[in-house]
Amino acid sequence: LGARIHGEFVSAGLRRCFEMSDMRVSLPIVGWALCAKFDQGDTTGAHYLADGFGRSAQNAADMLDPTSFSQGQGQYSLDCRGVLRDAKLMMHVGDTDGKFKGGYDLVRTTTITSDVSNDPTNFWDVTKDVDDNAIGGTCTNYQITTLQAGLANPTPGFDNGNNLVEGAIRVGAGTYFRSRARAGVSFSNAGGTGCAGSGHDTIYWHWAYDGANEDHGCTINGIMIGTGCRDARPTHRYNMVW
Repeated sequence: LGARIHGEFVSAGLRRCFEMSDMRVSLPIVGWALCAKFDQGDTTGAHYLADGFGRSAQNAADMLDPTSFSQGQGQYSLDCRGVLRDAKLMMHVGDTDGKFKGGYDLVRTTTITSDVSNDPTNFWDVTKDVDDNAIGGTCTNYQITTLQAGLANPTPGFDNGNNLVEGAIRVGAGTYFRSRARAGVSFSNAGGTGCAGSGHDTIYWHWAYDGANEDHGCTINGIMIGTGCRDARPTHRYNMVW
């Protein structure tokens, strides 16, 4: 997470990381913090996230690198909310072996909406998903901008040929969720008007809640970061939120 923070990310137990420090941007960013990771090759077979992912410490001792999953679970995180206040960007990473190698295989960055950066209390809180419906806030178009590696946006509204349509997300409740009227909840970067569906997402993080499984469909065209959805799995094994 790119945040206006000076010094170590000690308040949330997040380590300061400069592996992506060559990504230049005219914002007061001092580093990127790895705060959540998902291994699509884990033995549990789950392709969706559990309650608390990204907003609580889950096997925090293994968060020092992208590939350690000593507890046999394929999803670990810290409480990202500790560095979300005043943050402007979230980095989503997909990589085959989780090793930096001068760069990761697939890197995308999304803008963080002001309701989240002003008050991250409700960030990725699945309990705000009431009766598979309104999550809170108002579905608002053109809120999520997707940047490629190096923070470039060469073709606004498109990513690797994928139409990101209206870039809609629910704004006002600080949840950073896109979905509405679905079992479980999701964040994705190609939300359409009304937030009930999305376009050709290249980032898709999906949570199960109240026993929900994979009610979310999306269309893949070459690349995907996150958990993927019912119809499309992530391109690479290790998927991370920075």
